[in-house]
Amino acid sequence: KSMGEKLAAILGRGPAVLLKAHGAVIAGADIVEAFTLAAYLEENAYRQYMAMQIGEPYVFSEAEQQACREKLWSPSLFKKTWDHYYSKLL
Repeated sequence: KSMGEKLAAILGRGPAVLLKAHGAVIAGADIVEAFTLAAYLEENAYRQYMAMQIGEPYVFSEAEQQACREKLWSPSLFKKTWDHYYSKLL
């Protein structure tokens, strides 16, 4: 299999894959969703890194993770994030 085929198989229906020594691949329904998920990935990676500096970070349970996904996975929030970053370009 090619690297692209392996990546697609690992990604499946998920939104992101971290590649060793190559960064991340993000998939979304459209450019706004993909961009927002990339911004969230970077922000949350930084937050996890900072949390690890002061001790063992709290890991959300599966139920907590699902509740966060349901609350935060919305086109209106994706658009709000897109608009925020877009406004920084002007």
